[in-house]
Amino acid sequence: MQSYLQHHGRKLVRRFDANAYLTLTEAMNSHDIGRGRGGVEMALRRITGQLRVLSIDSDRLFTAADGAALANSPRAWSSPRSILRMAMTPS
Repeated sequence: MQSYLQHHGRKLVRRFDANAYLTLTEAMNSHDIGRGRGGVEMALRRITGQLRVLSIDSDRLFTAADGAALANSPRAWSSPRSILRMAMTPS
C-alpha cells in the first residue's frame, strides 16, 4: 500500500503545478465582470448572445443566489435565457 501511495504521489507532483493553482484561485477570487465596464448591469448590457446561467448550490464562491441575480437581471429579460441549477449531494 505504501509503494502505491508513493507512486501516485510522485505522479501528482510531476503533473501538478501549485503556482498555477494559486494563479487560478486568485483570478477567480478577484474577477469582477463590472470592473472597467461601468458596473455589472452595464457589462451585462453588452452581451448580445443567449444568456445561460449555471449555478451549483454547494459553490461557496459563486452562490446559487448570485446565479439567480444574474439570470434575473434586466439584461437577461431582453434575451432568451437558460437557467440551470445543480444540487450536489455528498456521497
